[in-house]
Amino acid sequence: MKCFVFTSLFLMMANLVYGQGVNVEQLKQQAKAAGYSDSQIEAAINQVKKDRNEEPGSSQIKPGSEVMTVPGTSQEPVFVNQPAQAAPPHSGQSQMELKKFGVDLLSSVPSSFDPNEYGPVPDNYVIGTGDKLQLSVWGQSEFYLEAEVDRRGMIQIPTVGLVAVSGLTLKKAESVLSERLSKSYAGIRSGESRFSVTLSKVRSIRVFVGGFVNRPGAYKLTAIASVLTAVYAAGGVTPSADLRQVAIIRPDGEVGEVDLYSNLLGLPVKGDDRLDHNYIVMVKGESRPLIVTGSVNRPGIYDLKPGESLLDLLAFAGGATPDAWLGNVQINRLINGEGRRILSADARNPLEPVALQAGDEVYIPVTQKRQFGTIELTGAVRQPGKVEYKPGMTVRDAIEAVGGLNPWTYMERGQIRIVEPDSSFRMEVFHPEKALAGDPSENKILSDNSTLILKSIWQVTPRFTIDVVGYVNSPGKLPFHESMTVGDAVFLANGFQDEAWTGTIEVSRVDPKDSTATDRKIAYISQINNPGDLNRFNQALTFPLKPMDQVYIRKNPFFERQRTVKIEGEVKFPGSYSLTDKDETLYSVIRRAGGLKSTAYLSAGRLFREKDKIGFVAINFENAILDPQSEDNVILVPGDVITVPERDNTVRIRGEVAVQTSVLYNPGSSVNYYLSEAGGLKEFGDLRKTYVILPNGRIFTPSKYWIYQPEIIAGSTIVVPVKEQEDPIDWKGWVTITTSTLTSLITVLVLLQRTN
Repeated sequence: MKCFVFTSLFLMMANLVYGQGVNVEQLKQQAKAAGYSDSQIEAAINQVKKDRNEEPGSSQIKPGSEVMTVPGTSQEPVFVNQPAQAAPPHSGQSQMELKKFGVDLLSSVPSSFDPNEYGPVPDNYVIGTGDKLQLSVWGQSEFYLEAEVDRRGMIQIPTVGLVAVSGLTLKKAESVLSERLSKSYAGIRSGESRFSVTLSKVRSIRVFVGGFVNRPGAYKLTAIASVLTAVYAAGGVTPSADLRQVAIIRPDGEVGEVDLYSNLLGLPVKGDDRLDHNYIVMVKGESRPLIVTGSVNRPGIYDLKPGESLLDLLAFAGGATPDAWLGNVQINRLINGEGRRILSADARNPLEPVALQAGDEVYIPVTQKRQFGTIELTGAVRQPGKVEYKPGMTVRDAIEAVGGLNPWTYMERGQIRIVEPDSSFRMEVFHPEKALAGDPSENKILSDNSTLILKSIWQVTPRFTIDVVGYVNSPGKLPFHESMTVGDAVFLANGFQDEAWTGTIEVSRVDPKDSTATDRKIAYISQINNPGDLNRFNQALTFPLKPMDQVYIRKNPFFERQRTVKIEGEVKFPGSYSLTDKDETLYSVIRRAGGLKSTAYLSAGRLFREKDKIGFVAINFENAILDPQSEDNVILVPGDVITVPERDNTVRIRGEVAVQTSVLYNPGSSVNYYLSEAGGLKEFGDLRKTYVILPNGRIFTPSKYWIYQPEIIAGSTIVVPVKEQEDPIDWKGWVTITTSTLTSLITVLVLLQRTN
């Protein structure tokens, strides 16, 4: 009980000191209020200070490690004098991107933790009260028993009695129990029976977890739990936790220490990290954080213990990457709190460790990617790329290493780009054909990192073309080849179009060599009479071509495709019609369509012209039909649409009227009649600009006709627009201007009179 009281007091003190930053006198007062004696309080506080490297009896927390809690935040301590943790300016990685090693693994644990009470345990496991042992004997004799270790540390075995096992390892307990059971089971001693003891259920222990964890408090764990298990049960650690010095405080006051980096890195655990009943696990927050970035496998923030070096930091960071340059490790170090300076260190020799300080920012640079030991071949070779350089290697050796040259390689010239020691370039020329033949003057010896450049004949010699222009199916440029003829050109252009004039083909030719005469012709023209097909026996198409010739295929002046118009509505045979000639008229097409039906309303006939986006053409269909010689019998053009509708016996009224409606046609009635039938004009209806749209598309404005007005016929539409609002007369301004003008005039008259 005394140990438990001390443990509870110690945990309270430790949590207060590590998490609150309060005065020790305040702690004493709170402990006395909880019922603890002065000796218990003093022993607890001195133990905490001893663990924190403080002088026993001091009344204030050590200034160098002062902590404070920011109001409104979590319980995580904030170090007042914590060194800045910014990434090295040369690392290209900000601290926001870096994470403290181990914190992630121990900060994403579940909200609840249920320890496993079953499973294998190590041979050095120490048995205690609450453990359940499973005893088995088999062979000549058989025996099975499951017994729980009682508070006295014993188990009860029939025919044997009480056996003390508490404090024994599992292996030692098996030896003791085997000796006791052999007195009742002779087969065990003779070897005719076998005996084993296993742990069927692990006892539960209570462990207190405090300090820089997410959920400090007491936790029920199993006796095989380690410090890492306890921290995991407490919700993991906060970002400021020091995983290198986790304290284990035993009920007798003895303090141990565990380095959780060993668990996280899979290294042998230094010290005893096993827990037992009423142990305290205290995660400290004092650390020596260092940053490592650059060419390491695991950049981040790490805690180093005193005496650990750069090699230890690299080991924690997963080692350097294969391209790391350890000969110039850059250490960005804080100097006396005044600023930082860059220090260079050589980490290649493990026998010369490089010491580090808290707050150091270490950057491992990458090895410069200088290429050497290669020869590169580009251009017209069979397999462009790089090959291994060997001393004494020649041009021919390098070309043969990539499979040789292509058939189209330009064999008169190649170039070698040589890299000088100062990284500058120098070019040398060689003759590929002679080099492959072994000519010593051309089969040059290569130096390391050289590049052979070869071109194709198409890259260094002109690639001539000809043009096929006009009425072929695929006009355009064609590659010229020797002995090419007009027939070849037309064939490659996919032949003549239907409207092509094949009677004559014209070839235009220039002579690039004719450049001396000042009066030279721009082009020479040849006329070819062609019978009109692409037959290979057609001698006319064997006319030979030269580079840059242009072949012209003209349009047949006598060929023209059908011109089509469309007629809709009240004709006997509506549909599309081809015009018989360029002068066919409206009357002719209506007659070819079988004439008009009895229901046709010629006054509403319309012609829509698609050509040039003209739209509706207002003509009088009655005049066109009754008098084919009239101007209304227009000549049709391709795309025209003729519409002859049925009679519409109404007149539509639209715009600014009381009711927009359709009124039955009343022969001889005026605009006013139809407007009155629609309820009259609205307030802003403009009678003067009211207009009528006749069924054939013609428009007239009744107000412009004083004596004779066009008749409003059935199918017409009357539109009343909105009256434009006139600006009101500014009478005040008008009076002001008039008065001013008269005053000026009178003044001038008076002056003139006085002058006279």
